[in-house]
Amino acid sequence: MSNDDEAGFESLHPKGGADKKRLDEIIDLYPFPKKKWVQIRFLPKRILAVKQHWVSIRTKDGKEVNIPKLCIEFDPATEGKRQNVSCPYCKLPGQDSTRTFYLANAILREDQEEKPQRLPASLPEEKRTGFKDLSSRTWTPVKVFRLPAKLASDIQSYKELNVVKKNGERKEYDVSSARYGMDISIKFDPDAKGAAMYMSNTGDKTPLTEEETAYLTYDLSEKYIYGNLGLETEEHANSEVKRMTIIEPDNKYDKKPVPTRSVVRKSDEYDLGDDEPEAAPVKKERTPEQKAALRAKKKKRLAAEQAGQKKKAYDDDGDDSMPF
Repeated sequence: MSNDDEAGFESLHPKGGADKKRLDEIIDLYPFPKKKWVQIRFLPKRILAVKQHWVSIRTKDGKEVNIPKLCIEFDPATEGKRQNVSCPYCKLPGQDSTRTFYLANAILREDQEEKPQRLPASLPEEKRTGFKDLSSRTWTPVKVFRLPAKLASDIQSYKELNVVKKNGERKEYDVSSARYGMDISIKFDPDAKGAAMYMSNTGDKTPLTEEETAYLTYDLSEKYIYGNLGLETEEHANSEVKRMTIIEPDNKYDKKPVPTRSVVRKSDEYDLGDDEPEAAPVKKERTPEQKAALRAKKKKRLAAEQAGQKKKAYDDDGDDSMPF
């Protein structure tokens, strides 16, 4: 047997990069139901800020699509700008579609009330880290909630209402506080506009129990989330901008050429409205050469018609001979 026959896959050196993943492929991202109040209890865990650009591009087949790109100069820890990093997506025209949202672990009260009687055992890695493996059967009522900036700001402001008197002093506590936190209710209305799509209000103060603090949560570290979403290096991001056909705001809404049709009705060409008369077609003036050619064509047609009439007359007489 030759060496070539023994080589097989051992001779290969694949260097393909890891595929980018969606959020719902790495965490249990809760989809807010439409027009229904949801009661949750935020946990005193890290909340991750994510800044994302939506870039309008034209594909090779001419379709216009919006693709998500993480802002590479955004620092989730400070929500400011990273030092010595420049994001090319920030410099693209028309970046009004850039959004910042927040990811937070919270107990979904509805799921908590439906706790199964028999719970599957946690995986060894889950016990070690305290993080839920999305592919495991381990039960937890904790979900990850995606909070738009305005909703997150509203929930943050509830601290002013969550006041506890201690030793004669009033102290404000975050709604996620283990001891002095409270439930929050959120309602999503897709028919509303902008920030009005999300409504929220406060519930009762609910100190976390020992069982609740032991629930498995999801890893919302910058390394895990940004790494799986495919945070690009500045060099790679610059090459992406050069490679893509980016649609700028000035020509984003330009009309595309209308496909030619074999039959075009006047009503398809002009929409004048019911109360406006249809414009009369414009008659073009013919050149002298065109007029002369038209007269010759007409004269030839009349001669042919006369010859045909004479032939018909002879045929009617029963004479098959042609006239001289």
